[in-house]
Amino acid sequence: MRFAAYLDIFYELLGSRPLKIEARLKDISREGLRLSGENALLKGSYIDMEIVIPGEDRYILAFCEVVWCKKLGNVYYETGMRFTKIQRHDKARLLDYVYNEWLKIQKPAPASAI
Repeated sequence: MRFAAYLDIFYELLGSRPLKIEARLKDISREGLRLSGENALLKGSYIDMEIVIPGEDRYILAFCEVVWCKKLGNVYYETGMRFTKIQRHDKARLLDYVYNEWLKIQKPAPASAI
């Protein structure tokens, strides 16, 4: 199951010169995430990222592999990534935050007739 998640991410492409690049998380699942940004990333590349949860003072650190990347319009790209390394407690924090945000936008179920 995927959850919409609009969070800021900062990442570095492993194996290249260190350069923090900003992107936007679009959705997430237990296995990976989708982000959008101005940079095309090659399938098979590895990414070191910091995910920002609003109101928290520390980032969630994760390593991901690029699974796919496609151009979206003239400037932006969407990229699908698979988690290769993330601490269990950080993944739980991230999924809890996303799930709680998702609950806020769900419509309440209608009361059943008795």
